[in-house]
Amino acid sequence: MDLFHTSGQEFVDAQGRGNGWAGARDEGASLFLSSEISACLQRGGMVLTGNARAARALDMAYTETRRRNGLEAWVAPRIADWSAFLSTLWNQMLLNAGDAPLLLTALKEHTVWKDIAERRGDADLVVSIDGMAEQAQYAFGLLNDYEADAALRRSWEYAGSRDTEAFRNWALSFEEICATQKWISRSALSATVTAAVLAGQLDVPLEILLIGFDRLLPAQRRLLAALETRKTRTTVSTQGDPALIPTPQIVEAKDRREELAACAFWARNKLISAPHSRIGIFVQDGAATRAEMERSFRRVLLPGSLGIDAATAASPYEFSLGRPLAATPAVRAALLLLRWFRESLTQEEVSWILLSGFIGDGTGQILSAAQFDAAMRQREITTPEVSLDWWLNYSNRFVNSPQSPPETRRLAGRLLHAQRRAAQSIQTGAREGNRNSQRSYSEWVELAFELLSIAGWPGPEKEDSAQFQARKKFDKMTDSVAALGFNGRPVDYGAFIATMLHTAATTIFQPQSSNAPIQIMGPMEAAGQEFDACWFLSIDDRHWPGKAAPHPLLPLQLQREYKMPHAEAQIDWELALQITRRVAACSRECIFSYAKQLPDGAVNLSPVLRASFSALPGTTPVDTFFDGKGPPNAVHELQTVEAVDTSAVPWPITVNAGGTEILKMQAACPFKAFATRRLGARELDEAERGLSARDRGIILHGILQNIFSGGNKPQLRLQTSEDLVDAQAQGRIAAIIEHHVTDYIDSRRASDDPWQTAYLNSEKERLCRLLAEWLGKEAQRLPFAVEACERKLEDVRVGELKLNLRIDRIDKLAAGGRVLIDYKSAKVTKSSWDGERPDEPQLPLYAAFGNVDELQGVLYAQLRANELAFVGRVRDSKKTFQTELPRGSSTDSFDAQVREGWMPSLLALAKGFVDGDASVDPKKYPKTCEHCPLPTLCRVADTPVPIVAKAVDEPELDYGSGAEARYE
Repeated sequence: MDLFHTSGQEFVDAQGRGNGWAGARDEGASLFLSSEISACLQRGGMVLTGNARAARALDMAYTETRRRNGLEAWVAPRIADWSAFLSTLWNQMLLNAGDAPLLLTALKEHTVWKDIAERRGDADLVVSIDGMAEQAQYAFGLLNDYEADAALRRSWEYAGSRDTEAFRNWALSFEEICATQKWISRSALSATVTAAVLAGQLDVPLEILLIGFDRLLPAQRRLLAALETRKTRTTVSTQGDPALIPTPQIVEAKDRREELAACAFWARNKLISAPHSRIGIFVQDGAATRAEMERSFRRVLLPGSLGIDAATAASPYEFSLGRPLAATPAVRAALLLLRWFRESLTQEEVSWILLSGFIGDGTGQILSAAQFDAAMRQREITTPEVSLDWWLNYSNRFVNSPQSPPETRRLAGRLLHAQRRAAQSIQTGAREGNRNSQRSYSEWVELAFELLSIAGWPGPEKEDSAQFQARKKFDKMTDSVAALGFNGRPVDYGAFIATMLHTAATTIFQPQSSNAPIQIMGPMEAAGQEFDACWFLSIDDRHWPGKAAPHPLLPLQLQREYKMPHAEAQIDWELALQITRRVAACSRECIFSYAKQLPDGAVNLSPVLRASFSALPGTTPVDTFFDGKGPPNAVHELQTVEAVDTSAVPWPITVNAGGTEILKMQAACPFKAFATRRLGARELDEAERGLSARDRGIILHGILQNIFSGGNKPQLRLQTSEDLVDAQAQGRIAAIIEHHVTDYIDSRRASDDPWQTAYLNSEKERLCRLLAEWLGKEAQRLPFAVEACERKLEDVRVGELKLNLRIDRIDKLAAGGRVLIDYKSAKVTKSSWDGERPDEPQLPLYAAFGNVDELQGVLYAQLRANELAFVGRVRDSKKTFQTELPRGSSTDSFDAQVREGWMPSLLALAKGFVDGDASVDPKKYPKTCEHCPLPTLCRVADTPVPIVAKAVDEPELDYGSGAEARYE
């Protein structure tokens, strides 16, 4: 069964019985209030925490404590984080002073910094003006936090780079603008309220207890000192007294995967033994490792949720680290859609938004949208960027077809309506002398929600709690964007969208905490919180203390003088030392772990850990957490597994399995053939900026077919060697080739993008040169006639396997007999036909089972620049070629014995597929798997594959193979 936790029943007694790290605890308590905190709140004092998460945890603990004591109403505790405390003091100032300045929000301040950089002409010096404005805003905040703003003006004392000098000028401009406009930066709020406290203008608490402050900034110290002059008693509670810290455990894992598995199993066992435990797991690089941690913890703690049809279960763990609002699905869909009204999206983005379920008006539209998207991707010539206009025009053919589902028609209709409404507002100004192309931010926000509503956002599905919270956060974010009209400057739609994207990317969203028993957070976030047990991950010399550089916009000498973060290694070392001790003191049981081997090299235990404790124990064997058996691949003991019949299901012999690709895949890896044909798994076509190898193969096959069959103009047909010779003599070859190349490519062009037009023009020139040279080689052959191009051979039997074959070309020789030709644009060899698992079985398959009469040979036509050649087997080369083969050509003999020699391996491959062989058995591991699209399905990395150490030639891209897959 899955582990889950019902919180909110057992909490600490508010009287704070006992003392020490746990304060007062009753049996089964989940949240903690230390005796020090309880006493302060009981006296009417205020508790300030270093972060909002700790404040929420303490407030929840206090609330549940009151309930446990039988109270139905009580005075709200004075618990707040430092930022909220400053806001409270500022609000007092607003009530007492009618002419208070406007406090800039973070977004408004960002806009001011951005305007300054643009006006001063520095915008062209950076890649991202938004990024530079963000850096400047942070640098200005550092100056205020460390009370170094005045020092920055003394330029003669701090020699700086071009960037620091530019920022110095920006900072002076920012202060001048704020003074003129009566604005105030939030980073200057501490100094402002400090002055008000000293002036006696504010009511102050009688007592303040500070919890979870690893270090106090100079601006914070000054405010606390001002409060003390007003008779406020301030106390900084400290954790990490070496005399009181329990001895930690040290765990050394061989790699990151083993480390995470050990931590997950440890947490699982803790919850089994004490379901109401509160467990802290700390990780320094949480954003980078979140996905990997999610996989490990879900596998161990929620194994029942791994099934694709599993219902949502209450999770025993939660991450405190929020994600950018732009990364939440509903908000991402909104932002992509708003961008699409103005600019092209990548093919991946278009697919995502169509299949996201956040637009349209029906649940059934996702499947039909997926079918249309797959059809769009299968065009021979596509572009990675798709504009909404192009998508709507292309969708007309699909939507208006009889097979088009009504859901697709409704979705296309919604997007067309929204696109026309957007065009009216966004492009009107361009048509009317730019009079209306700019609007206020609030007007653009109103239009944005109108467009989203027309498109059906946020979709027809009922929102879950996280989606609802994300949408509300998005509403709040757009309110802040709408408020940017404070400076009276209108903007165009492009600037509005850029602001929306930047704001959503920098706005962190974290769903409301469910108070899960396992809290995964950064070590800084844990300040002020206490747990039953904790585990600190990645305590190695590469991650702890974390590596960071001084701020690039502030002079290094100034940063060192004021001891700013990352200015010197010693500063970071001391902070890491304090945090390590505080983490070790936050619970009775603390484990520190690290992985000896990381993907980019070996690491050692962090020296900070050794410096934090007078003595460290030896390492705890990691197998201890797996019952001495090593990290298991699955948690079998947590779920019931029923025995099922695993015998293979034979392929129905009456059903056609497809083309030659099925045997090619069976030879490469039986699982790939099984998954592709039986499970219907296939790679989703992806557009590239230029033509892919598959696109080139399709184009090459199509053009050659038209050349030898005449296409839509029989007079341009070169069906025989005599036609070739005559066209050469008349000088018509170049014109014929150019016609077929241009006609084929232009009929399949996806857009009129200038870059793609130029690229395709160069591709046409390349193909014309290549085909002219190739047809020159063909003209030198003994007389022949092209009997068929792309000949279909239906219901061919290879043992009990039914296939449809398609032969690129069949030539009838004047000397008698026929030759099969297969086009290849990569370098080929006859050895690809050999062995029990041939790499290229199609020509042997055509020869052995195609029932082609009077077969004289099978040949590759190698169309490769500067390496044009025929490679294969022919019965008599003198009946096929002139006395000399084209340079680089190679042929061996061909007869009935050769054909019969190919049959056993082909029959064995066919039998393996029919019998249901789905073994993960790549022929040349890992080369066979490098370009396979199914690694997550077969999980070859987790499958023991016998590897024979031998040299394997690097395979070349074959433009022909993609065409075979498409045609069959």
